[in-house]
Amino acid sequence: MTRRITPPVRAQALAGMQLRLSTLPRSNDAPPLGDDHRFLLRQDRRLWQPRRGSDLKTMSSAGADMRILHELYARISYPDTLEQQAKIIAWHAPGLWEQHVTILRELHRLGEAGAISPVI
Repeated sequence: MTRRITPPVRAQALAGMQLRLSTLPRSNDAPPLGDDHRFLLRQDRRLWQPRRGSDLKTMSSAGADMRILHELYARISYPDTLEQQAKIIAWHAPGLWEQHVTILRELHRLGEAGAISPVI
């Protein structure tokens, strides 16, 4: 069912859900949020356009462990949220399957470095 939803509609729905979750009170006995939880709660819900692989290689300073992530990211041909793009990368790279937060952190790093850009 969700395959028929366009990336802009999905991004808008996720942003609304994120806003609602951020306003929910936490119980007093809840464990403190870790760094990964806080990072995931601040996710960027804009649409991002992947760049070609050659652009990523010249504009980023990632180590060899991120090379496969960059190669897979460059194969995505349409704009979507970083979260959705991270899922696509994890699906195609068995070594990154359980590394969703790692993938998202690298995609955010690429955005902060100007190697990838949001769709305006």
